[in-house]
Amino acid sequence: SGEIMASSMESQKQLQVKFITKLEEYAVPEAPFSVPATIDVDGLSDLINELLKESKETESGSSITFDFLINGEFLRVPLSTFLEEHNVSAEAVLELEYVTRHPSPEPHVSLQHDDWVAAVHVSGEWIVCGCYDSSVQVWNTRGTHLTTITGHGGPVKGVRWLGREEGSDRRLILSVSQDQNLMCWAWDPKSFQSECLYVGRGHERAVDALGVDPTQQMVATGGWDNVLKVWATDPATENNEELDLGSSEAKRGKVAPSAGKTKSKVPLVTLAGHSEAISAVMWPQVDQLATASWDHTIRFWDHEVGRVIQEQSS
Repeated sequence: SGEIMASSMESQKQLQVKFITKLEEYAVPEAPFSVPATIDVDGLSDLINELLKESKETESGSSITFDFLINGEFLRVPLSTFLEEHNVSAEAVLELEYVTRHPSPEPHVSLQHDDWVAAVHVSGEWIVCGCYDSSVQVWNTRGTHLTTITGHGGPVKGVRWLGREEGSDRRLILSVSQDQNLMCWAWDPKSFQSECLYVGRGHERAVDALGVDPTQQMVATGGWDNVLKVWATDPATENNEELDLGSSEAKRGKVAPSAGKTKSKVPLVTLAGHSEAISAVMWPQVDQLATASWDHTIRFWDHEVGRVIQEQSS
């Protein structure tokens, strides 16, 4: 009976509150109001709507949902519970700031894939995705699927648009995969056809990350062999050799079989230093690379000198 009495007294207890807002069109008098101690967000929102109707600030029948903040923190529990949890005095007039509640975001367009999507990059109206079914998918921002690019022999973990191919309107796409390879594709936005220009070989385990330098002349890759590799993005660079994608290497699962031959590219430089897998690569400026790793470090590299210039641990 004691608990029932305490609960009854709590429900009858009144608190003094003052409402403030930065929304001039929804402002109510700042005079103190008495509200039940057990009132929650919905009850406070209803009260603001009643006060607005009395002052004829809203049309009859319309209702606006508000959220409330106390000392900058959103109220998500009954008022008395919040005061108790935050050791706020119930004796003084409590200042409640209110804002309009925004609905949860909803996707404008949902692009449905056949398997998990591991990577995405957008350039203008084009979207490229890397998927666990080993494919690279191209969409437009209106949600129309344009091309499925096949060639990798494992899940595609990173993708990136480059500029146009020299001498044509084709767009260049870079992708990295658990098949240990970097691949460069030329994609035609008119025919939606694609061609593999080269395969970057050199990693000994899955590649999870790539980053392109600000000039788009170089790309850095990192993965589960713990090393960072830097490559020239231009298909015409000299560090290439012809690779038959339909032959023994494809049969061993390194690269998916593909018609004809394409170039094989080797890295310009390999940088070792991380003790665990590299999970992210960024190129904030031309002469500086950044990597994040499972070894709990972020490292900044000067790739031309081939050394770490800064390391941060967590």
